[in-house]
Amino acid sequence: MAKLKKEQLEKMLIGYRKNHPEFGQEVDEILEYLKKEDPDNQTLEAVRKKCEILFEREKKKERKDGSPQETGVVYKVYEEYPPDIRQRLQLAETDPHYQNWANAVKALPRKTLPLPVVDSAFIKSAREKWEKNIYGNEDVLQIVLRHIVEYGKTGKTAPILLVGPPGIGKTLIARNYGLIMGLPFSFISAPSASLNRGLSGAPNLYVGAGAGAVAQAMINGQAGNPVICIDEIEKAGSGYSGGPGFHNELLAAMDESNTHWHDNFIEMDLDASHIPYVFTANTRDTLSAPLLDRMEIVEMKAPEKEVIYNILKGITVPESIAVYDSDQVLFEEKEISMLVELLWEKGNLSCRPYQRAVDFLISDACLKAIEAGKTVSVTEKDVRQAAERCSQQASLSVIGF
Repeated sequence: MAKLKKEQLEKMLIGYRKNHPEFGQEVDEILEYLKKEDPDNQTLEAVRKKCEILFEREKKKERKDGSPQETGVVYKVYEEYPPDIRQRLQLAETDPHYQNWANAVKALPRKTLPLPVVDSAFIKSAREKWEKNIYGNEDVLQIVLRHIVEYGKTGKTAPILLVGPPGIGKTLIARNYGLIMGLPFSFISAPSASLNRGLSGAPNLYVGAGAGAVAQAMINGQAGNPVICIDEIEKAGSGYSGGPGFHNELLAAMDESNTHWHDNFIEMDLDASHIPYVFTANTRDTLSAPLLDRMEIVEMKAPEKEVIYNILKGITVPESIAVYDSDQVLFEEKEISMLVELLWEKGNLSCRPYQRAVDFLISDACLKAIEAGKTVSVTEKDVRQAAERCSQQASLSVIGF
């Protein structure tokens, strides 16, 4: 959405409310942002984001043939501001101490996005998206679809734990979980979150206090049900000084009856029970039994050589060429196969060295094509150099140290 001035936003929203009274409450909430005489850029950006999500939701209500489309169930995140919150919001207009807190409270979404309507067309679309972004892993897809069906029917589903060595696509699968459901995706590093505000936030008494990762994911996605991926949970420690341990926060977040999630910064109870969670771990040996009991554990193995070849051929190479927007780079199947063979022989089971090699080869070929002013092919010599480079120790990737 192009940048709009305050007056344009107000006029557009008033007209939208007139034509779509079913969204009257949401529009009124957005208009509240514009009541300031001179809203700052951050406020206007928040308004624009809310507008984009609201209008996108309206678009999704119609099928391509113009017939009405069934929409999923929507749940409230909170009913209304409690009296003490309303009082502090008034104080925030004159007291800078409450300003960051007030911005977070006002940015909270009031509802979830509609749950996915799971029918045969949805399943077909889900499989197409999966094959486009993830090659193979049919057994994992079946688990993902089963959870999506449960979520679409009940509004809740158990967390999924993806366990396996680094670089085999666990995070990519988590992202596609959200993509298939049409929900915003939030990535949280467990080691980082456990050392900062954690999942439930830091009280507005500390320097750098702010909303926890759960409430922040809601704000960023403007939905009460973002798909949250918590990465490397086996490496998480304790929470911020004086707060609950990250382990206890995880247990509370995973509770399906979590209709009163309390964020220590926002100081409001939120219904976080409709958030789908995906966790990743390199090993589950250090995870507690209470955590494991609440998850469906999916053991993932390193991909076979043939799978890696098909990922590079069907996904990685085309996407990398598209990123550079270059039709003057040729990366033939013969050279792709050679790259896979060379890296596989060196014991590379993770997908990351293969991806780094492809990025290096495409960027190098693109540079040559620009300089020569003609089409450039990736050669066997180029592939050998890239394979050798990407198989070196990580220390060699830091030039000058």
